[in-house]
Amino acid sequence: MSAWFARHDKGAEGWAMIASLLETCKLHAVGPLAWTTDVLAKLVIRWPVSRIDKLMPWAYVKHA
Repeated sequence: MSAWFARHDKGAEGWAMIASLLETCKLHAVGPLAWTTDVLAKLVIRWPVSRIDKLMPWAYVKHA
């Protein structure tokens, strides 16, 4: 069913991953839009792979 909605299995998998991350943000009282914006900005400036775990919603700390 989800593959039909996404029109492809890979699309359905991608959507499931994104939806899971956004819901995880909500569970950890992190704003999904702010988190997504910050994480994408950090990835663009080549965030170190060795610190990728710091970008996960459960470890995310919003900088004031």
